[in-house]
Parts: sequence; structure tokens; C-alpha cells
Amino acid sequence: LSQSLSSLLNFLFLVKTKEAIPADEERAGWSGKCYAWTNGVSGFLQFLVMPLVMRWADPRWLWLLMPASMILLVCRQCLQSNASLMLVGLSFFWMKTQEYSFRPVVSELIFVTMDFESRYLGKEVINLGADRMGKSGMAIALFLATTYYDEQGLLETLSKVALLAACVWLLSSLRLVRLISPTRGRAHTDHSEETEQ
Repeated sequence: LSQSLSSLLNFLFLVKTKEAIPADEERAGWSGKCYAWTNGVSGFLQFLVMPLVMRWADPRWLWLLMPASMILLVCRQCLQSNASLMLVGLSFFWMKTQEYSFRPVVSELIFVTMDFESRYLGKEVINLGADRMGKSGMAIALFLATTYYDEQGLLETLSKVALLAACVWLLSSLRLVRLISPTRGRAHTDHSEETEQ
């Protein structure tokens, strides 16, 4: 679900950038700065902030924070009839930042608490099945949507679809969090303390 949302926000970002900045060179420069900020903030969060946060935070709550924060951003985007480039860019920026910094760390910490077979099966289902099917399915859906909607109707409709995807992502994350007991969710803290000694 996160990959579907990511692909959708990427498409919305590209369409909105083309609409707001018609000159190719200026648009390329603006997009390049956005990607540079995304990579810089992601690196800062992944290598400096996340190690500190993971010492006291339960990965289950961070797992829920990702879709919840996207719901807030995409909901704001849906409330505007013609969302600004900055708002669409902020949604895309935060989604990519989470993908690069939070998601890999939290995924590992969620799965490390499981037995080998469950961990292997869970990772394979998510990596091979859900992520790839999410991207491919969204690509097909976007292709079909562009043939049936005009540009303005398309952006409004896709913003609503993005909100729906974020809500479904949150619901599935809630289900995953319920399957992992609090003691298993905190096992990473005990393990990290043992490795430091």
C-alpha cells in the first residue's frame, strides 16, 4: 500500500510541477532541489535521528506514524479544490523521506522479533508481492485514469484516491501492530543493549 501511495504521489507531483512551472529548465531545477532536500533530510533522519529515537521508541508506534502522517498531508491536499505545488510537493517529499529513512529501519525492527520462518515469509510477501504489485497496479490505474479524466478532474480524483490508499495503509498497519505483542515489539531494545555491552 505504501508503494501504491508513493507512486500516486509521485505522479501527482510530476503533473502539478508541469502545470505550475511550464518552462522545462526551471521545472528541472525545482524538481532537482526537491529531490536533493528529500535525500538530505532522509540521510539526516536515517543516520542521526533514527538511532536515537529507536533507543526509546516502540517500532510499532513508528509503523503507525507513517500512514497517519500521510493521511494528514493528503487530507489537506484533498480539502483544496486546486492544491498548490508546495502542498503536493510536501506530501511527496514526506512520503519519499519516510520511504528512505523510517520504513527500512522500522520494517527490520518489526520483523526481527519474529521467528525465522515468519520473518522470511513476511519479508518476501511484502517485498515481492505487495511492493511490486502496488507499483504495477498503480501504474495501470494511472494509465487508465489519464485516458478517462481531464487534467483538473484527474488531480482532484487522484488526491482522493491517495487519501483512500493512506487510510487503507493505516488500517493494515493497525492489524500488523496488533499481531505483534508489546514485549516482542520492544525486543529490539533489549537486543541493542546486549550488543552495546
